[in-house]
Amino acid sequence: MKSLYCNDYESIIKNLVYKDKQFHGKTLFLTLKKVYKIIGKGKVDFGGSEFVEADKQLFQPEKSNAEDKFGWWNLNPGNYWIEFNESFKSINEKLFIISPSRRILLNGTYHSTIVTIESEFSPKALLVVGDNGISIKENARISLCKVFDI
Repeated sequence: MKSLYCNDYESIIKNLVYKDKQFHGKTLFLTLKKVYKIIGKGKVDFGGSEFVEADKQLFQPEKSNAEDKFGWWNLNPGNYWIEFNESFKSINEKLFIISPSRRILLNGTYHSTIVTIESEFSPKALLVVGDNGISIKENARISLCKVFDI
């Protein structure tokens, strides 16, 4: 298995926010697009026939000033469902590993690590916000992605 440089897989990434700030050697920074508050109770059974996904409500970012281009998600402690701006589409099999960045970890927040070989996907993850909450700006670089040829 070989870890790829960002330029080696640039063609399979869609919806980059700002390439020059997102590409760092073999690491791609992913940016936050949407945040949902988990508001309902789901169900999981053995076979999946009784599976119920928990209800979610879109959480809107708030602008500090009316003229600001981007707003902030002011998140209280708890669990949220997040979507990233970036998506991937590849014709060759690749392994993707997406993990939280130090920036959110140092603020008591993390998201689940995503490991997949899907050829086409838009990453989503469970975001867990610690006791003090966190403010995250729209399009913030919150995650690291590594891509491997397999």
